[in-house]
Amino acid sequence: MELQAYSRHLIPELADWSLRRPLIGALRMPPEQRSLISADHGDQELDRWLDDGDPPVYVGFGSQPFLDGHRLIGAIRDTATWLGVRVLLNAGWSHLEPADLGDRILLRGSVDHERIFPRCSAAVHHGGAGSTAASIGAGLPTIICADYGDRALWGQVITRLGAGSTMSFAEIGAAPLIAAIKPLLSGEAAGRARAIAARMRTEHAAERAIAVVERHERL
Repeated sequence: MELQAYSRHLIPELADWSLRRPLIGALRMPPEQRSLISADHGDQELDRWLDDGDPPVYVGFGSQPFLDGHRLIGAIRDTATWLGVRVLLNAGWSHLEPADLGDRILLRGSVDHERIFPRCSAAVHHGGAGSTAASIGAGLPTIICADYGDRALWGQVITRLGAGSTMSFAEIGAAPLIAAIKPLLSGEAAGRARAIAARMRTEHAAERAIAVVERHERL
């Protein structure tokens, strides 16, 4: 048996895939456990910044490094200025210098998606399965900048669901980001993402996994 830790509300066509490959939903760590390992736990500057303005657009590419950090920061700064939004920039594995960020961007090395995403307005990320479940699960319209593997699949999934859009990781720049983010902030994608998030909250993946394993053991 293979437990599939994906939401049936993201890929409904696989909801009845197989009794040996049940979709149980996205597994989430309880908040009290996440706080023990979270890099941003107790980050008062981050909390103040989030409280002191409009919900920001989250941008971060996790374990997919952006090799030209200077170009990325320039693209994010120009995007934030043109759209009039704030940006929480999560460096992840990218080497980003804090200089020349401007007053609309806050840079962090790592953040707890589960804690931060509910305080954002949209998300731009690399499209890992966990990041996608976290951003859509928080009701955020999402842009996936896919490069390889399953990331292109998740980009297609959220585009088909109307909860965001996708682009190639190689396309990242101010003009493509502006064109992608602008409709998310004023269109239907946010409402669709929130509706999917509400359905995802009913899945209770850990309990579902236990029930499936116990039933399998009785067979």
